[in-house]
Amino acid sequence: MKALTIPLIFEAGRIAANLTDCVMYNPFPEISAGVQFPLSRLVSGYLNGHYSLKELYGYVERLERWAREEVKFRTPKQLNTLVELTAIPFCFLLNRIISSQSLIFAPEMQFYIVRQEREKAVLKMLQKMRNAELSAIKKADARKISKVNEIEGLLLGYPECCVSSFVKLKKERAEGKNVPSPEKVIAEEFIECGLAKITVDVIKGKLSPNGLPEESYSLFATNFYPCSLKCANAIEVGRSYGHFLDSIAENVFFSGIIANMASILAVCVEMGLYHTDIVKGFKRDASFHSQVMAKVYELLRN
Repeated sequence: MKALTIPLIFEAGRIAANLTDCVMYNPFPEISAGVQFPLSRLVSGYLNGHYSLKELYGYVERLERWAREEVKFRTPKQLNTLVELTAIPFCFLLNRIISSQSLIFAPEMQFYIVRQEREKAVLKMLQKMRNAELSAIKKADARKISKVNEIEGLLLGYPECCVSSFVKLKKERAEGKNVPSPEKVIAEEFIECGLAKITVDVIKGKLSPNGLPEESYSLFATNFYPCSLKCANAIEVGRSYGHFLDSIAENVFFSGIIANMASILAVCVEMGLYHTDIVKGFKRDASFHSQVMAKVYELLRN
């Protein structure tokens, strides 16, 4: 299996494994890039008083309908290898990741890969997410973004304890409390339990596929932050998923886990929490994250 298909198979495979009905993955970067300019202009128009909030979301939904039509002609064949899936475009107007006491407008189009028979149920959940975002904008209350995080986490099939922990930290930071971000909590634990060093060793070609510790199984999904790398629920999901993927595609689970570990390593380095000599060959004018991920995928291709 080619490394370029690993992210798609690694994410969408959780649906085939019956671990969730929906995953977040963008197999259509050209579509999301195509709507970025008009989406940004629409938000700018709203902020400058040219559109009402109702008009803004009306235009956004028109962009989503256009994207749905485009998706019909561009769906990768891999999506329906194991189970019938469909892709749903969905626009966010607010940044739901960065913890802040104020709203941050950062419009973008994401894609959710969904089990076809559960499409209507997922669309209802997405509408709840939209309503939560709308409420945050109407009330100018960054704390309400945590509701978006909660709905999305449950939609994506993450363990409830992990969703609750993530939402709690996000809400407390929005309230101005002096608590670490979910990203920093995991980054510090990642270093403490030795996963940062292991990731560097893998990048240097010093570890076999059988050498990953139990904690790595908690990183079974991209952009997922468990409540702890030692979370029994997350590790159980990861082990179950690993057995499923290993039965249908050799090394895909290992490759996906390594990619997720590399992504967290990048967070550790960019936060100044960890230093590694692999940066010596990197360019100064490009992000560490983009370069380390490129290095990892080059390694996986070989």
